[in-house]
Amino acid sequence: MFEAWIQFRRAPGPVHILAASALAVAMVTVVSSLFSPGVAFLLIAGVVIAGSSLTGVSARTRGDGFAGGLMLSWGGFFLGYLIFVPVTAALQGASFLVVGFAVLVGFVFGLLFGAFFAVLGGSVGYIAARLAKKPKRSLANVGLPPKSP
Repeated sequence: MFEAWIQFRRAPGPVHILAASALAVAMVTVVSSLFSPGVAFLLIAGVVIAGSSLTGVSARTRGDGFAGGLMLSWGGFFLGYLIFVPVTAALQGASFLVVGFAVLVGFVFGLLFGAFFAVLGGSVGYIAARLAKKPKRSLANVGLPPKSP
């Protein structure tokens, strides 16, 4: 267990941003159940946009920005929904069988509903990576000697 923690601590900074943003999306998904659905949607969308833009700015390429935004938003929403649905069923006094069914429902609908936030997060990550001012990486900038005629 400690070996995994040590490896995570040695990971580059964008990996830490990705993990923290995904956990923030999961937390907001669970906490937003206290509000009306419209407010909950705006809270989740705001955290997805903020996390995806941070991930996109720290990405190396536009594809990495898209993938990072997609992963953090879909994974975070899925985890939050997977926690939210069974807890809500248990708090309403459901039986053990119903709570088990709620886990299955949370799994399926977390994947389905998370697809919207995945597209949103991936798009924001791509746009943020595109707008970030980074040096272009190509073979022309490596410093190869000029070709002799």
